[in-house]
Order: sequence, then C-alpha cells, then structure tokens
Amino acid sequence: MSDQNIMTRYVPIVRFLSKALGPNCEVVLHDFTDVNQSVIAIENNEISGRCIGSPPTNLLLELLKRGENEPELEFICNYRGSAANGKDVKGSTLIIRNGKGTPIGALCINLDVSNLIHLRDALDRMIHTTDKELDQDKHQAFENLNQSIHELTSQAMAKLIQNQSIPPERLSTEEKKNIVSQLNDKGLFLLKGAVNEVAKTLKTSEPTIYRYLSKLK
Repeated sequence: MSDQNIMTRYVPIVRFLSKALGPNCEVVLHDFTDVNQSVIAIENNEISGRCIGSPPTNLLLELLKRGENEPELEFICNYRGSAANGKDVKGSTLIIRNGKGTPIGALCINLDVSNLIHLRDALDRMIHTTDKELDQDKHQAFENLNQSIHELTSQAMAKLIQNQSIPPERLSTEEKKNIVSQLNDKGLFLLKGAVNEVAKTLKTSEPTIYRYLSKLK
C-alpha cells in the first residue's frame, strides 16, 4: 500500500474521534510528505485556530526526528500544550509508519483542559494547599500549537537565546554552533525556510548555518 493510501485511510478516523470525544477535543492528521504544510485533516480546530495546510508543532518535529532513529517509538500520551489563543491542552500523538517502518504521518488528539485547570486552581485556593506535582515538569514534553512556521521557529530560537543571557550578535561561534545543534535535534531544520529564520536571528548568513549543519552529520 502506498504512503498516500495509508494516510487517506486515517481521514475517517479523524472525523470519528472528533464526534466520539466531543467539541472540546481537537483531532489532527499530519502528513509528512510536505512537512511545511503537514495538516491534511482537522476537526474542532477552534481549539488551536489551525487549518488544513498548517505546519507541524515543535513537539511533532522532534518526534519525527526521533522516530526516524527509534523504530520502537509508537506514540506519546498525556503531555501538556498551549494554543496561540492561550488555551491549555492535554495532547497525545500516534506516529504513523509505512511498511518499511518510516514515519509518514501522525494522528494527534488535543483536549482543551483550560476550564478544568481553572477549576483545579480555584479548588486549591479554597482548600489552601499547594501541590508541586501539579506544576509542569521541566523535562516533560510540552507542545506549542503554532499556526505558522515563523511562530514555530521564533519560539524555539527565543527559548535557546534566552538561556544564553546575551544578545545574538555577541554569541561566540561555538555558542551559535551549539544552538544550531539543539535546533537540529528538535527537528526544526526539517522545515523549509528554517535556515533563513535561524540565520536572521543569530545575525549570521545562511551558508554559515548550512556549514554548521554539515559538521553535525
């Protein structure tokens, strides 16, 4: 069966899950044939504001990168995320592979838990307790439901540069190489146009970024 036929068979599942799980659950089907416009089916998209043709998320890019090297990776469940409109979501992602074991797409479920979090916080205030376990684990997967490649790249870059505590133009060559390496591990350079965005942010040239990437291979 071709990769396209495999992905086509998942489209009715998107509709089925959206009806079964209700309006507070966004269901998204990603096709990795064109990573920059990976969303090929989506239901209850008012949760994230995305549409058909939207790019993948930061977490999905990382899973795609990992899935190429980890054939045993099938899915991850119950991670936290945030939509551009501020909604909090609980997500789960199933990696779709072809007969050769190559990742060709992903089926994602994003449950809007904003009201539940507000209710939990209200209950915490009422009973005057705090639970550190309720806070997000720094090492737990977190997903930003971006609506554009620019947003995806900018957020990834902002977090890494913030950790450096100095302006991009003052970063050393080794520090820039380290940032590029971390972005590569997150799968950011699977996107067309990511090199240009990273080069502009790091105040360097595209050939320089490509040179850093070639040394990582």
